[in-house]
Amino acid sequence: MSQITRKSSMFLAALALAAVGCVFAGQAFAQQKTVEQKQTGPSQFQVDTRNTTVAYIEGNHLVVRLADGTLEAIRIPAGERFNIDGDRLTLHQLKPGMILTEQTFTTTRPIVVKTVEITDGTVWQASPTRLAIRTKENKVVDYTIPEWATITVNGEETSLHTLRRGQTITATIITEEPMTVSERAVRSHGHRAMMGQKESSAAMETMPATKPTQPTETQPAMQTQATETPEKLPNTASQMPLIGLLGLVAVAMSLGVRAFRKAL
Repeated sequence: MSQITRKSSMFLAALALAAVGCVFAGQAFAQQKTVEQKQTGPSQFQVDTRNTTVAYIEGNHLVVRLADGTLEAIRIPAGERFNIDGDRLTLHQLKPGMILTEQTFTTTRPIVVKTVEITDGTVWQASPTRLAIRTKENKVVDYTIPEWATITVNGEETSLHTLRRGQTITATIITEEPMTVSERAVRSHGHRAMMGQKESSAAMETMPATKPTQPTETQPAMQTQATETPEKLPNTASQMPLIGLLGLVAVAMSLGVRAFRKAL
């Protein structure tokens, strides 16, 4: 290959790269969008505290009992740890009755979001709230225009109803919208105190009731009553032996009377 041919090839390659760069630059200019945020007021802080009691563990869910008595299931991510009296316990190391204290720190700040969109092409469709532009790359870009947005066409602020289809424009759309941004951080800790109290109360409930020991002064009276009680025959005793004895006495008396008469 000759030196002239090499130079020509290098020149054509450089020209092609420049053309590609121009195309990308044209696309970047044809459609640009920037978003800015600006805080408009002081930040506000709020702390919410919630106490819950561990009810039971089901898989990777922690079921807790709220203050009103209802149950709530919370999905716990793998590796999550709970600070219980200084010990870092896993989900399955928690025991029913443990008290969990959850503190939620919320930071709220008001901001204004400013969006600037620049587009270059021809008007495809225009309405009071919508603008569609066909770019030089033959793509249709659709914009939703809020009521509070401003639009500048060819350097002059205008309204959408003045635009006509096929009109070549360079439009700048500026939208400022108020917004509230909230950031939350949750910290949890707990203790075992209530668990011990519940276990002791449950043990007291399950213990058999024992009668108190009577004072020593009342024991003689109880013994006297016990000795007097057997003198009364039980209801199940039979009177047949007494009847038989009376019959024998009667027979003996009749025999005695008869012998006395014979002797006379």
